Amino acid sequence: MNSLISFEQFSDWAAARPEPPYFLLFASMLIILTCSLPLIVAVRHRVNYWSKNFSPDTLPRGGGVQVLLPFLGTSAGLCILLASTMEVFGLAILPSLIFALVLTVVISQLAWSQLGKLLSRRLVRSYLDQFSDFPRVGI
Repeated sequence: MNSLISFEQFSDWAAARPEPPYFLLFASMLIILTCSLPLIVAVRHRVNYWSKNFSPDTLPRGGGVQVLLPFLGTSAGLCILLASTMEVFGLAILPSLIFALVLTVVISQLAWSQLGKLLSRRLVRSYLDQFSDFPRVGI
């Protein structure tokens, strides 16, 4: 009993075009919806906390996990959605999975960096608003 697959078996699997995964399409939409709502709530909670407590030293511990886990769930749902959408349009399994994974990693990295930049700008702006002595430039 050989546990390794042959090259022919792998190429058959990579080029396979089974029935379109409509269930995965709708399940991934549900995953994105159920993970993005807690992400929105966690980010709003974090921004409200920062606007009330101006010091960056008073940030709650473990708050990054509250934002990171829904973000990763949303990213995983996006990957499943992209892969299943490409399979619905007739692309084979392996190319659609690879393309969806690469595209999801790139999109998630860009979104995470933008979220970090926006939150840090908001924190600095609220911290500077605490001191009314600073002149406002360009506002």
